Amino acid sequence: TDPEAVKHAGLTAFVVDMGVMWVSRRQAQNAADAGALAGAVGLMRDGGSSTEAAKSALQWTNDNAIFGSTNSAANVRLTFSGPAAGTCGPSCDVATIPPCLNKPGCVRADVFRNAPDRAYRGGATLGAPIPALFGPLIGITQQRVRATATAKVASGNMVRCMLPFAVADRWSDAFDE
Repeated sequence: TDPEAVKHAGLTAFVVDMGVMWVSRRQAQNAADAGALAGAVGLMRDGGSSTEAAKSALQWTNDNAIFGSTNSAANVRLTFSGPAAGTCGPSCDVATIPPCLNKPGCVRADVFRNAPDRAYRGGATLGAPIPALFGPLIGITQQRVRATATAKVASGNMVRCMLPFAVADRWSDAFDE
């Protein structure tokens, strides 16, 4: 075999497969963000019940595919800050989550693709791997990604001071008098 061809195959594998991994990572983060936000909205809407909030969070997480594969309870883990009202199902638990700690109101969504879960949950590898398209040429057959998002339910009037939500427009145009 030609050493130059092997070097180019390795470089191609690295570039293409890293691109696949980063696209998959972004899609996993989108899924985690959607799940955490849906769970927080569900907590707010349903009076703090984690049962309905978990259903909503799982649905929104599942609606965001990663590299063409949908998510499910097999690769998504939800955590509610406790104590939470209701039960949230097999892929869900109640634990201490910053910034809420032990107070209800926070939801964390973890999305895994061939990545280990948190150690306190057993550390099992969850989700199907991300394929390596050119990696098998150099012995890499699969990739992994993991994403985490946390959302907090809070009152809309909790701002301590008025922040500049918009920058003053100092533009002077022909229509100003």
